[in-house]
Formats: sequence, C-alpha cells, structure tokens
Amino acid sequence: MAAMHMNDPGPMVWMSTWTLAVLALLLACNRPNQHGDSDDALPQPVRAQATSSTTEKLLRWLDPDASAMCYMRRLESLDLDTLAVVFAVPPRPAKLMRDAFDTWDDLRATLGPGAPDPSTWLSADVLVMQPRTSLASYAVRALAVPRSEVERMLGEAGMTSTVMEGLTMYVPRGAFPWKLVFLDDDVLGFVPIKAVAAPLNPFTAGRDLPPSQLETELVKALESDPDDVLELYAEGPFLHMDLDQDVEGVRFSLRRWQGAGLDGVVKLQIAESPDGAVTQLAARKAGLETDVVQDLMHRVAFVVEGPMVQGRLQLTPQDVHAIVERR
Repeated sequence: MAAMHMNDPGPMVWMSTWTLAVLALLLACNRPNQHGDSDDALPQPVRAQATSSTTEKLLRWLDPDASAMCYMRRLESLDLDTLAVVFAVPPRPAKLMRDAFDTWDDLRATLGPGAPDPSTWLSADVLVMQPRTSLASYAVRALAVPRSEVERMLGEAGMTSTVMEGLTMYVPRGAFPWKLVFLDDDVLGFVPIKAVAAPLNPFTAGRDLPPSQLETELVKALESDPDDVLELYAEGPFLHMDLDQDVEGVRFSLRRWQGAGLDGVVKLQIAESPDGAVTQLAARKAGLETDVVQDLMHRVAFVVEGPMVQGRLQLTPQDVHAIVERR
C-alpha cells in the first residue's frame, strides 16, 4: 500500500490519496473463491444478493464529496455494534452501519404490522453516506416492487407527498426520522428529517456531478466480487475509545469466507504513534461484553503498516452465529 503522509495539505487531498491506495488493495483481493462456496451454504445474515444493476443503481447517488460512506449486502441479522467493537471501528463510522439497519427497522414501526415487511420490497443492498454538510446519514435502497405499491403504503401510513427539485418526497407524521424520496422509479432515498436547508443536495450532487474515484472503483470491485459484503470508508479525525490519540481515517471491509464465515480487515490511519496504537489495541477490554466477544477482540491481529494500523480476523461460522444471536 502506498504510504500516506501526516502533513497532507487537507482532508480532500488526504481522502483522494488514501482512497486510491486502499482501493488498489481492494481490487487486488478480488480473486475467485478458492473454496467452492455457494450461496446455499450461507446463513441468511451474510448471503450476498447483489447484482451489477443494483450496485450501480445505488452508488450512482453517492455524493462525490461525502466524508464517509458504507455499502452493505445482506448483513441485517448481525449485531453491528458488536462487530464494530470486535474490529475496533470508532463509534462515529460504526454509526453508519447502524443507520443502514434503521432504514428497515424504522419503516417497520411506521408502516405498522398490517403492511408488508420492508425486507420484502426493499433491496438487501444499502448505501449509507455522511455528507460534509450534515451530521446525519443519508441512505439509498432499491425497490423490489412497483413504485405505485410503495406510494400506496406510504400514503396509508399517513405520509404526505411533495415535489422538490423534480423529485417526489414523502414527509412523515410522528417520530419517523426520515423523509422518503423517489430518486428513480425503482430507487428510494432516505433523507434525515433534521436536514432542512437543501435536503436533497447530497443526492443531486451524486446524480449530476462526475463520479468520484471512490464510486468508480467500488462499482468495479463490488460487481466483480459477490463475496464482498461490506465496504466502509470514513475521514476523521475520530475519537477512539481504546486509544489516547485520534484516528484520521478508517476503512473496514468484510468478505465471505469458507461459506458461512467472514473475513474482516480494518485499517486505521493513526494521528501520532501507530506502534503505540497497536499496543493499546492488543490490550483492549470491554467490561460489558461477553467472554465470547472479548475472545474475538483478542483474536484480531493488529500490525503497523506505515502510518496505518491494520487489524484482521477471520470469523468462523460459529463466530458469526454468536454475533447473530446477540441481535
């Protein structure tokens, strides 16, 4: 991996340099499955269900200037908080993964028990992003049923429609934290309710501006590797509960491994001392976690790679099921 310099002139330049480096590694890992695994061998939480059209359809709306993004494929049964603890993902980037779940969970509560479950009409693939202009996350999912059916459900749930920038948006009543916008007839966007000024700008930027290098390379990587089930990128600085120094950037990825297992790699750009960070990460403790989770934490192998710290752990099917059971 190309080295990153701590005196980079600014976050945009740093993100561009780091993105190119980590994406080169990501593409290098796109190799044929060596174990002859099939989707039928996978438990529901990690079964890949993406197509090229879905990947492109969602990533088309990625804001080129987003400071963080997460693309996930069918991980809805995993306890992502536990996953983040195991792999030492800082709290703020880890929230992107939780927000992906919330797009389904919040809809279930809002539409009520009489409506079809969102998992039956929204794609398992989800894109979540953090614009620079917002502290809240935006999300995108594809539709698996005609738009008219979804609009009927939203209307029956008491949502009212309005047109903004040529796009139809449904505004909720009550505690639902999202506005829903039809970005295309088969793509639904989740806009945080607290986004008041120019709420659609992150989506229209993704649509109207040239694709970022990150978007281009992610489309290639995800299309060529159905075993790639999670990609998370985030610019810092971030507070890390296990470190006495900031984390300047994060990349976290998960791939299917040996059928029902997962191979996870986390990369942390460290502000001051990567060696000190490795020592502290190796000594992590989580007093509120179970012995099983603590064991998984200690099994993550952290090493220094220039100004970065890399941690890797291959989760067996039994390890994965332990995380599933927690959720």
